[in-house]
Amino acid sequence: MNSKINIGFLIKGHIKTLYNASTKKLDFSDIVTFFILPALVAILGSFWGIFLSIDIISLLVNFGSIFTALLLSVLVLVYDQVGKVYEKLNDDKNKNDSMLKLKSSLLQDLYFNISYSMIVSLFLIVLCLVYSMGSKFILNIPWTEIELSINRLLFLPLIIFVTINLLLTILMIIKRLHSLLISKN
Repeated sequence: MNSKINIGFLIKGHIKTLYNASTKKLDFSDIVTFFILPALVAILGSFWGIFLSIDIISLLVNFGSIFTALLLSVLVLVYDQVGKVYEKLNDDKNKNDSMLKLKSSLLQDLYFNISYSMIVSLFLIVLCLVYSMGSKFILNIPWTEIELSINRLLFLPLIIFVTINLLLTILMIIKRLHSLLISKN
C-alpha cells in the first residue's frame, strides 16, 4: 500500500490503547466491549431484519461527517497539549514528574483513539454511500426460493458494527479528555 495512505499504524496504535493500566497488557474486556459485542449485535441485527431507511442513512452520514470535523479540532487540542507536556518534561526539574509522564501517555492514547475514530467515521460514510446505492446484487440459491442481498449480508452488519464501535470509542475519548483536563499541571 502507498505509504501516504497507509493507516495501519493508527489502527494498531488504537488497539494498543485498549490495555489495563495496572497490568499494561491488552484488556480482554475492552476487546469484548469494543469489537466482539458490536460484532454480535451487527450479526444479530442483520438476521432480525433491521432495515436502514434513507433517513437513517442520511443521519449516519451526517453523524460521521460532523464527528470527523469535531474530532479533527480535538486532535489539534491534543497536539497543543503534547507540545506543552514535552516542553515541561525536557525541563530538568520535571524529568521525574510522574504526573507529566502519565499525561504524556494519556495524550498519546488520545491521539490514536481520535485518529481511529476519524478513520472509522470516514469508513461509515463510505459504507452508507454504498448501502444507499441499493446494491442490486442478489444471490439466488438454486433450487430454493432464498434470495440473499449483499446489503443484508455485508453492508448492514458492517454499518451496525462501525456505528456501535464509533459510539463506544467516542465515549472513551470523552472520558480520557475529562481525565486529561481535570488533572493538575
